[in-house]
Amino acid sequence: MTDRPVVYVTQAIHPDALALLREQAEVHVGFGVAAESLDGVLDRVEGLLLRHDGVAAEVIRDAPRLRAVSRAGAGFENVPVEAARVRGIPVLVPSDANSRTVAEHVFALTLAALRRIPAWERRTRAGEPGLALAREGELSHDLSGRTLGVIGMGRIGREVARIARHGFLMEVLAFHPRRTDDEVRALGAEPVGSLDDLLRRSHVVTVQVPYSEQTKGMLGAAQFARMREDAVLVNVSRGGVVDEEALAKAIAEGRIAGAGVDVWEGKVPRPDNPLLALDQVVATPHRAGRTEEAQRRSGLLAAQGLLDVLRGLAPTGTVDVTH
Repeated sequence: MTDRPVVYVTQAIHPDALALLREQAEVHVGFGVAAESLDGVLDRVEGLLLRHDGVAAEVIRDAPRLRAVSRAGAGFENVPVEAARVRGIPVLVPSDANSRTVAEHVFALTLAALRRIPAWERRTRAGEPGLALAREGELSHDLSGRTLGVIGMGRIGREVARIARHGFLMEVLAFHPRRTDDEVRALGAEPVGSLDDLLRRSHVVTVQVPYSEQTKGMLGAAQFARMREDAVLVNVSRGGVVDEEALAKAIAEGRIAGAGVDVWEGKVPRPDNPLLALDQVVATPHRAGRTEEAQRRSGLLAAQGLLDVLRGLAPTGTVDVTH
C-alpha cells in the first residue's frame, strides 16, 4: 500500500506523461476499462487516464474512491459524462493540445486533394511518361486566393481560419450558429447566415464540429448538391457527420471535385467503402492529431490535470466537461 494516489492508465500513453504520473502516483497500466480489467485496483483507484478507449459507466459508478477521469485526446464521446456528473467526478480533457496539429492535417489533405497528389504518385510509380501526366483536363488547382468555408469555429476551426488567411491568403467564411456575427469576425472569418450559403460560396469546405444528434449526417446529398463543382470537402472532425455514401456518389458523378477524409463512420473505413475507390479522395486513418509532438502535449496535459485534481488543486491545461 502507498499514501500516493492510485491511478489507472487504460492504454499506453507518451513515456513523458507516464513518467510524470509515476513521480507522484502509484500507477497501473492496463488494457480496457471494464470492471474486470481493474480487478484488484477498482476499490483503490482514484484517477483514470484514458486515450481512445471508452470507460464503462459501471466503473464510474462502482469505483468507491474515484475522484477524477482524464482523457489524453480530443473530445469526450468515450466517457459516460452523465455517470461522472451524478457522482461529482470531473472529466478532464486537454484544452488545446492538438489544434495546430489537426489544422495542419486539414491543409495536408486539402493540398493533396487539389493537386491530386495520391493519383499522380501512383501513376508516376507505375511509369506513366511525364508528358502524359499533363493531359488537358487533368490540371490541378492552386489553394492561394480561393475561398475556405469553415463549419464550426472552435479551437481547431479558428486555427484553420488563421492559417488559411495568413498562410494562403484565402477568403475565410464561417458557419457557427451559436456564435454571433461579431464573435465570428473577431475570430478572423466572415460570418454567413446559413450552411447553404457557405456551401455555395466555398472552394474548400472543412468540417470542425463534434459528433452529436444535431450534427449526425449534417452533410449529405442535399448539401453536396449545393456545393461548387470544383469544391473539395475535408473532414477531420468525427465520423458520422458526413454521409460517406452520398459523398462518394457526388464525387463519382462530378458534382464536387474531391475530398480529404480522416475520420470514418467506423473506427476505420470498411474495405468496400466507395470513397476508397476514388482517385479524387485522399484518405487517412484518423491520423490528424497523432503526431509525436501532439501526443506528448496531450499526454502531459491529461496527466498534469489529473494529478492537480487528486491534490485538491484546479486542473492545469484541461477543462472539466462535467460543468
